[in-house]
Order: sequence, then C-alpha cells, then structure tokens
Amino acid sequence: MCFLDRHVKEDLTAVFTAGCRSKQICNIIAAGGRKRNSLVTCAQCCDSPRPNQNVPPCNAYLCNQNPSIPSVQNECGQCDRVEYPTLCQTFSACRADELCDADLKAYKASHNPVVGKRAAVQVCSACCEGNRCNQGGCQVLVKNQTCYDKAICG
Repeated sequence: MCFLDRHVKEDLTAVFTAGCRSKQICNIIAAGGRKRNSLVTCAQCCDSPRPNQNVPPCNAYLCNQNPSIPSVQNECGQCDRVEYPTLCQTFSACRADELCDADLKAYKASHNPVVGKRAAVQVCSACCEGNRCNQGGCQVLVKNQTCYDKAICG
C-alpha cells in the first residue's frame, strides 16, 4: 500500500515521508497503534490505482495534502528526419516525469549493412522543459542550457 507520514521537526516545520508499506502495518496505524511521543503527526495509507501517469499517486492526497496538478500538459514535438525542427507538426503529451528532447543527426546518402558501420552520426543531443520547447532545435537548446560544469561546456 502507499503511505504518507508527516513529521514535525524541532523547529516546528513539517516534513513528509512517502512510499510503500505493508497492509498489516497500515492496519495497525489506522487502529491508533503508534507511540504518543512520536513526532509523526499524521500517518495514513491508501490503495487506489493511479488512473494515468499525469495524476499524482493516491498518497499525494493523504494527511490533508492537496497537490496542484498543472491544467496544461507539456507537449513535445515528435518527428523523425525532419530538415528543420519547426517543420515538425506532430506533438505528444509528456508525463509529469518527462522532458522534451532534440537530437541532430547527420545521415549518409547511402550505407552498406556492414558490422560497425552507421547510417547516422549523432551530432547533438539536448533536453528541455516547457511546452513545445524542442521546436527550436538541438543547437538552440544547447546554447540556452545552464552550464553547471565549465570544464564540460566551456
């Protein structure tokens, strides 16, 4: 079963622990079987299936939590072998845990099916977050990415 525990820290801020717990333990907790001196102010379980990946799991709503669900899903352009990213007119919705990506590949005019040979060479690969953000193409995404390690990205 899924669970959510709310703990109160010494500075009176609340923190949460979530995950899976056995049905037996959930039943004990539901019957009030926890220590009174515990800093756990809420311990609840649920066993509802997720209708789809765009909806938070049932334990996101336990302990009086009300998660916000974006009303607009991110969409990513999804095309293969288009000359320019702006020509891509096929879009797919992203799950909450997904980002858009863009790859730039150079294709040879012809190739022989020999072991070790490739018809395409990966020139650029990048990810981005935001609705249809991969429409600008790989080089634009790389240029706009935040650099966290100057040794890698200059």
